[in-house]
Amino acid sequence: DMARILEEEAGHGAADAGARQGSSGLPDDVLHGLRTYTAAWTGERANPESLLVGLNAKGTKLPLFWCLQRYQELSQLARYLGADQPVWGMRSGHKLMGRDEPGIALLARHYADEILAVRPAGPYVVGGNCDAARVAFHVARQLADRGHEVALLFMHEAFVPQPYEGRV
Repeated sequence: DMARILEEEAGHGAADAGARQGSSGLPDDVLHGLRTYTAAWTGERANPESLLVGLNAKGTKLPLFWCLQRYQELSQLARYLGADQPVWGMRSGHKLMGRDEPGIALLARHYADEILAVRPAGPYVVGGNCDAARVAFHVARQLADRGHEVALLFMHEAFVPQPYEGRV
């Protein structure tokens, strides 16, 4: 909110803030909302601006990239899977953006870019629960479309938006 007020004072106007897009293609207001929401999440990040947050990042097992709503879910998952299991959390965008397929695809592209920054080569294990499973589905598709191996897609949800060729 402070940034919005400062931008208004500088003459940028709040009306066009949501229309502007960051380099990932996500609207600036969505990117800002996701950064604000995840700012307090502790863990490893590829860079200070990253939305992807890793727990148990030094573990030796194949990392799990999990889409979810809250940090508490991420911390519990990391704790129960154990210190040797890296778990990287991505927030689904719930209540920050529309849930239409184009918006989810943009968010998935952003997360696929961040996953590749953390782990340039696969295989990848991607998953999510509830509505976040839709985002995870699109992240897995993005990685596969870019030629990367997705060893497993976990969908803790019955809804599958489109056909998927990999292991679910």
